[in-house]
Amino acid sequence: GYAADNMEAWNDQKVYVGIVGDIGAGKNTFINSIRGLRPKDTGAAEVGLGHTKEVKNLLGHTTSEVVEYPHPARPESLIFVNFPGVLLKKGSGGVRDFDIQDYLNEYGRKMDQCHVFLVFSSGRIQHNAV
Repeated sequence: GYAADNMEAWNDQKVYVGIVGDIGAGKNTFINSIRGLRPKDTGAAEVGLGHTKEVKNLLGHTTSEVVEYPHPARPESLIFVNFPGVLLKKGSGGVRDFDIQDYLNEYGRKMDQCHVFLVFSSGRIQHNAV
């Protein structure tokens, strides 16, 4: 019937899921979990430093470039696109430690390929970060 036919068509589509959010919010842990992998497994997303240490040393991001992780059950059609972490909260003195325009200039073209985004936060987002 109609539903079964459309489910088959859906299975043939390539879907890119963008993974964005705070440094240390668990983006890589989520990617590993949904793919059924542990951090030390081959092909797993690297799980790194704790949030506090990462914020103090922004060069210590676990993810410093965009990395694609295919889902093992649908490697040709379901791709998780892991973007470097951001600081979604305001820094000291009300000044943001993160410039969304710089981020979009760097990663916007790859973001345009994503069909949907999952946004991870290590706390409550206080302003429009999206």
